[in-house]
Amino acid sequence: MRRITCHPRALTRRGCGQRLLWVALSVACSSPLVGAEVAAAHPLPPSRTLLAGVVSSAGQYPSWNRAFDGRLRLRMVFQAWAFNVDPANVLDGPGTPMISWEPWRPPPLGTPIGRQGAPQRFYSNSAIAAGKWDSYLHRWARAIKAYRRPVILRPMAEFNGFWYPWSRDPREFVRAWRHMWDLFHAVGADNVTWVWSFQVDSGAQPGPWEQQVEQYWPGRRYVDVLGMSLLRFAQGGPVPFYLDQLALAHQLFHRPTMISEANVAYGVRIPWLIQLRDGLSQLPYNEGFVWSQAPSRQEAHNPASGDMDWDARKDPAAAALLASIASLPR
Repeated sequence: MRRITCHPRALTRRGCGQRLLWVALSVACSSPLVGAEVAAAHPLPPSRTLLAGVVSSAGQYPSWNRAFDGRLRLRMVFQAWAFNVDPANVLDGPGTPMISWEPWRPPPLGTPIGRQGAPQRFYSNSAIAAGKWDSYLHRWARAIKAYRRPVILRPMAEFNGFWYPWSRDPREFVRAWRHMWDLFHAVGADNVTWVWSFQVDSGAQPGPWEQQVEQYWPGRRYVDVLGMSLLRFAQGGPVPFYLDQLALAHQLFHRPTMISEANVAYGVRIPWLIQLRDGLSQLPYNEGFVWSQAPSRQEAHNPASGDMDWDARKDPAAAALLASIASLPR
């Protein structure tokens, strides 16, 4: 895979806007193949503005849509395999369904992060790759095929962290991902957009981060969109730092991007959302944004992480900023 020899932060620039403009231009001009390679087999559904979504039940979705000034298009749910729910109960409802698919049995909220990522052999990458979950996968693939409309799958998100069991053994992760993709296509569930969703630590360095995340890359055939979690706790880096990493991933893997899970601690929400809106407005390859105020495992374990469970629907200033992000042109 082609390496980036000069990270955007190596240059001296003035201000957030100029930094992100340089990143966008450098990505667009970095390779004569980028234009051809960006086209995904199953892109995100079309929209004139940023494809905006929220983590929500079907019942709560209308109130979130009002907070977003009617601009929501996606409804994301976290689906743990251990719960074995009927796929129809997840797919039915308002908005295009986006499923954050999690092969594990979730531990209780408040479990220390290190223990949360302990191996779960029953749900392991190697078990998935070996076909031990094929009956479960077939059930979902057939249900999604029958649904006919677009579905977005985000399997095994934040794989390059250490707080989920699927982060273990990148080689088996790749085998598991390809096995799922192959099975869905064999069934004919071709209405799926596959989102490969990574995370970025506030102290991430471009070289080591790039080497780590590449280990989990299944290949362009198996990925339609690059997702990034953007969760700003009480302590963390500025928005441009994370968007620079998103630009780096886009240049490495030649796929469009989306912010596949975003939230911010209450105390810094307004300046952070302003910075995010301004930054995303300058990223032509970013096509989506999902707001997530699901219960925070990090906050439950460490309250000093900040209040992540505030409700933007009850905060007019924050809701207006979220609506302005959702109105950005795509």
